[in-house]
Amino acid sequence: MSTRAASHAGSWYSSAPATLSSELDGWLAQVPDSIDGNKLPVPGARVIIAPHAGYSYSGPAAAWAYKSLDLSKVKRVFLLGPSHTMYLSGCAISSQEYYATPLGNLKLDQSTIKELQATSKFDAWKAKSEEAEHSLEMHLPYIYKVLANTFKSPDEFPLLVPVLVGATSGPTERTYGQIFAPYLADPTSVFVVSSDFCHWGERFQYTYYLPASPSANSEGYDLSRRDKTPTNPMIHESIGRIDKLAMDAIEQGKHQGFLDNLKDTGNTVCGRHPIGVVMAALEILEHDGRISAENGGRFKFVRTNKSDTLRLAIGRANGDIEIWNPLNGAWFQETILRGGQDRSVDGLAWAQDPDVEDHDGKVIPGKLRLFSIGYTTTVTEWDLERLQPLRQSSGNHGEIWCLAAQPQIAPGQQQANGTSEAWNGQNLITGCTDGALVLYSTADDDLKLQRVLVRPSAKKAKIISVNFQDRNIVVAGCTDSTIRVYDSRNGSSIRSISLGSGPQGGPKEIIVWAVKCLPNGNIVSGDSTGELRIWDGKTYTLIQRIKSHRQDILSLAASVDGSTVFSGGMDRRTVVYKQSGGPKSRWAEVSHKRLHNHDVKTMTSFEGRGMSFVVSGGPDATPIVLPLREFGAENQRELPYLPQEPIVQSVPSKRLLMSWWDREVHIWRVSKLTQANDNAESDSESEERHRSRKLVAKVIIKGEANINSASVAAHGGLLALSTNSEVKLFQLRSRGGSQGDALRVSKLDLSERLSRGGARLVQFSPDGQWLVIVRRDNRIVATRIVGDVAGSPTTIRVLPSPAKLSRLDRKVDKATRFSGLGDYERNINRIAFSSDSRILAVSDLAGYIDSWLLTDDGDQNGTDSDNIIDSDASPESSSDQSDESDDDDAAKSITLKGQSWTRNPSTSSLPKLPAAAVVLSFRPCAASIAPETEDRLLVVTATSAVFEFEAKSGKLTAWSRSNPTTKFPEEFKGLRDQAMGCFWDVADSKERLWLYGNKWMFMFDLSRDFPPDVEANAQRKRKHPHIAGQDNPRKGTSGAGSKIPDEQNTTGMSRKMQRVTHEDENSKPREFSLRNHQGILDDDEDDEEDRMDFSKGSEDVGAAQGGKLRRGGDAELGGQAGELTEYDDEGTSSDQPPHWWHTYKYRPIMGVVVLGGEAAATAGSAHASLEIALVERPEWELELPPRYYGDQEWEKRGL
Repeated sequence: MSTRAASHAGSWYSSAPATLSSELDGWLAQVPDSIDGNKLPVPGARVIIAPHAGYSYSGPAAAWAYKSLDLSKVKRVFLLGPSHTMYLSGCAISSQEYYATPLGNLKLDQSTIKELQATSKFDAWKAKSEEAEHSLEMHLPYIYKVLANTFKSPDEFPLLVPVLVGATSGPTERTYGQIFAPYLADPTSVFVVSSDFCHWGERFQYTYYLPASPSANSEGYDLSRRDKTPTNPMIHESIGRIDKLAMDAIEQGKHQGFLDNLKDTGNTVCGRHPIGVVMAALEILEHDGRISAENGGRFKFVRTNKSDTLRLAIGRANGDIEIWNPLNGAWFQETILRGGQDRSVDGLAWAQDPDVEDHDGKVIPGKLRLFSIGYTTTVTEWDLERLQPLRQSSGNHGEIWCLAAQPQIAPGQQQANGTSEAWNGQNLITGCTDGALVLYSTADDDLKLQRVLVRPSAKKAKIISVNFQDRNIVVAGCTDSTIRVYDSRNGSSIRSISLGSGPQGGPKEIIVWAVKCLPNGNIVSGDSTGELRIWDGKTYTLIQRIKSHRQDILSLAASVDGSTVFSGGMDRRTVVYKQSGGPKSRWAEVSHKRLHNHDVKTMTSFEGRGMSFVVSGGPDATPIVLPLREFGAENQRELPYLPQEPIVQSVPSKRLLMSWWDREVHIWRVSKLTQANDNAESDSESEERHRSRKLVAKVIIKGEANINSASVAAHGGLLALSTNSEVKLFQLRSRGGSQGDALRVSKLDLSERLSRGGARLVQFSPDGQWLVIVRRDNRIVATRIVGDVAGSPTTIRVLPSPAKLSRLDRKVDKATRFSGLGDYERNINRIAFSSDSRILAVSDLAGYIDSWLLTDDGDQNGTDSDNIIDSDASPESSSDQSDESDDDDAAKSITLKGQSWTRNPSTSSLPKLPAAAVVLSFRPCAASIAPETEDRLLVVTATSAVFEFEAKSGKLTAWSRSNPTTKFPEEFKGLRDQAMGCFWDVADSKERLWLYGNKWMFMFDLSRDFPPDVEANAQRKRKHPHIAGQDNPRKGTSGAGSKIPDEQNTTGMSRKMQRVTHEDENSKPREFSLRNHQGILDDDEDDEEDRMDFSKGSEDVGAAQGGKLRRGGDAELGGQAGELTEYDDEGTSSDQPPHWWHTYKYRPIMGVVVLGGEAAATAGSAHASLEIALVERPEWELELPPRYYGDQEWEKRGL
């Protein structure tokens, strides 16, 4: 018996039968019982079109089609899908006997298949292609589910006829329509057509744009890199209209009309050929009089769906909460919710409110909400848009040790046992140090203590871990060798599970540090004996115990189907367990590694949308992402533990370096680089670097809040700080006399309207005359600074009436604004001034860029403006209006000292970036060029796309158009850590860009284009430690690290085999990889984010001038890998300098700043050179608590 396996189960949808069945039931139950007055299922509805994306995207939408399907007479199901895995000009048909799903097998209709094969029009479907094809498989669980809901037994199920449709022409579709027409006319036949509709973007070579009011569908045009980004309508609105035109053509029921529409718009409907075949069959039947429009020969579209969001929250011991976007494995740190003095984050939980339906029947996803605990009696909910606590709730109980969110209710599912509460959202359960178990309600957009389920116990047993077994049953791990099970509806005790006594010679009581409930209801626990125990979820008896750790197990995570479990412990081990052979088979430890340098304190996992990973963390501060489904085939990866926005700045002219952390600011003066310390090596190098800097000022701010942002003016006389509560301004002056380089720090008065309410970002203009403040609600204000910054503090004035800078209204619909993450993606994350202070640009997480121009309106020595902006008076005004301003309002501006800020007329021309910007910087002009020509804005996105725009025109620069992403070196494109910042070297007619990230630094020459040989070299595979793998390291991964090369993979069976021909005694074994024999496509389709890159520039530099990089290290020159060009004393070389340079020597980088001014010269050098200071924060300098040392481990001690 041949059976096609469910190859996408466990990734595109759940492989756990119970979980999958529950999800399908929920989505079907969410569909209303009638649509447009037609009761479901619609009588006679035997043809449906449904999507084939992952269920996290398409599951709810597909339910609308399947619930409409009339199965009352069905005996066979035809499943037609487009081919992604083999080229066809016609159709192919399966030779399998069964198609497997996690719910059960579907039997194929061999009789009908033979009839179709007899027409000689159907190719044989290759087994490898059939196994890899997803367009049909994504429908199989739904087909099984609706059949199971209709028939009593799988033995009664109708038979399946799967058909793969290739790139058919119109006449070919009519030919196949003629073949399928008799089957379609049979009332016992049902047709399921698989289609995802429009695929738009450069990766699909389709950028068609339809204007607002075209006289014909063909009057659109293809967008190119040179075009301004249209706003009326927006690109996504144009795509929706293009798809709507295709749907309208399908609903008209004319095959030729559908083809004409595709010809007019070029729509890349994925599934257009299967649709065309069925439409041709319908048209033939209508022509023959066997059906008519009146008796149902028409399509009716009832539902489309959009993708949702995914974020990871990481809590820190200093109270910070980091929000990370997985970005299909790119891992972008979007924002940090700052903590404060004596605060910590000891637990986090996401919850989502129930979906709601608007008056048009559109389902609006529920709002995502983030909660935290910090070893207090309080639960805190966070406002992700304002980056501050939203509300708090506490009760008369002990400190909260653990937190868990109630599982989401399956759509349509009702609360069991007639509970009086109608809330279908996710409540919170907390375990306390006094033994209390407390339920917090999140209903009605609120957070309040609902009831104390378990009062503090007389034994003082602490509840250390907690988890939901289902929406009503709570499992709690305690410190008295007990796991307790409670009913959250009434607090009644269901079972108390004893773990027995501790090991001989150790503590008597066993601490249950972690509990995890699997989809089948079984309970997994990790305890202080280092044992993993699996408990039956119905009888609460022990199934199995595994001694896998040498010390306490502290954390657990599991796969969505419950077949894989991860554990982390005090012994720094991460252990993987698997269950094979069915739900009643034994568990086994399959691997263990020491990935962390300290306890593995916490874990979480995610599967879906092509990703499958586990994230772990602990006191070593470094989150580690492990592959889950691809464990053993992919590497793990570390996420940076430092903020991914630089927290260091410099004053080059005074050689000052400013850094901030928590509530402190340190300012250092760095001495000039001399020939002696330039050549310092080995032990003396560190000593020289230490002597080269001196702490000249230290600021500790009052209050509890940590610093959000800090900025020091270019003249070195002003320092601005912001927290969540206020904005502070300080003057920096030299103390002089015996105190030498020390600085006097004096606080300056700010008006209440400027200081009150805090800010997320502050930034001085390069000339020091403007201070820009980005409020917590993303309102932007700019205020003028006047007076002598070097004189007395009383001579410095900050004008009290700031100018409000309104962002362009991006017309976010209300449904989006009040669902999911709301306006979170409109949070401003980067800000940049041009070097002449005449242009200001900001970017947000959605990828939009707004800019303003400084204009001279009169006497700059005139009086201050008396205009007051009322909307800025209240720092707590609604963020809904933070970027809402019509053109009339935008035209209004305040004149301060004869200058005013106005919105750049070309703001709307700047395109929406494929991902958020991580670097925003204006390219400075050389001294010989007039500064007013400077408007070239460099942007680097989280997906490593590099653009350079002419800010005043909104167009890409000539260099950016000539140097697309494909021309960048593989070393840069293979980077997994985002860029953090950049600096420029424009002295001596150079145009060099330095980019740096957490563990890397690149230099690119923007004065010239990439030569053809560099682009060709980019195609070759480089054997480089940071670009591991013989394949594209960033393609096809599950969200963790790159694929492990075959020669390095020592887990499990070898990935290579040898073929030997025995007939030829001189023949040699031929080695080949098994990767290409597992149905894994090598179709070179990278992530959409990478394909949407417009352009990048790339460069070299022969030797790091001025602030030389450390000797040795891992450095390469573009085009001459591993060969450093030798430079003579005049800085020339015998060879043409390469276009780019890079190194991985420095890690982790906190920031890189310029010192000494633009023309500073290194002592002993004949030419001016750029001098930089690079700040690292090595892991070994972190203050960590003592950790466990096992057998044959010795702590390194200084000699």
